[in-house]
Amino acid sequence: DVWDALVADDVNVLKLKDLEPGATKALDAFKAQCIQRYGSLEQAFKKLDAKLKPLVSRQEFFGLCREIRFGQNQHLLFDFLDEKQVGSILLTNIDEQATHQAFTCASRSEAERRHEALEPQLACAERPTLQQRAQEQCSTNNRPPEAMPSCRQALLEVLEKRWGSPVRAWGRILDPQQKGKVKTDKFLVGCAAAGYAGSK
Repeated sequence: DVWDALVADDVNVLKLKDLEPGATKALDAFKAQCIQRYGSLEQAFKKLDAKLKPLVSRQEFFGLCREIRFGQNQHLLFDFLDEKQVGSILLTNIDEQATHQAFTCASRSEAERRHEALEPQLACAERPTLQQRAQEQCSTNNRPPEAMPSCRQALLEVLEKRWGSPVRAWGRILDPQQKGKVKTDKFLVGCAAAGYAGSK
């Protein structure tokens, strides 16, 4: 079933990294490249070209990705950081301590107020889906796409179709309280609410 395809036998919680492991790897790589380029995350945040820092738009974030020569999927990382799916992120989602060191309490509070007022945006459908990326990865590993467990594949297709990415679906339906993990019962409820009718 899909739960078993996503988590190990001895684990009773699902985390976003289990559903989309590339997101947490991308965040780690992003931090490392900021430190390599600027010496620290604090300095990277201070030098970031953004009008409303520490509130950063998608385009401003992508500008920083170009500046640090980020080699991972910047769209996936932005979706991961954009928990509310509003098209902007708070730098505290990347690193809270560095944000507190780089910006005053007043600027952080103003950014949080502006962020809270933003409305969710529709998912962008022009990026490759997780399914397409899995097929590409299977081809580079000389495995047929059918090698991906079918129940997991079916769930990912439902999440891609309805929310544009599993990362967006995670925040909307699987982990709306943003605890970072879900237990089996909450996962099954989320799957049902997402419209997944396969083997759970």
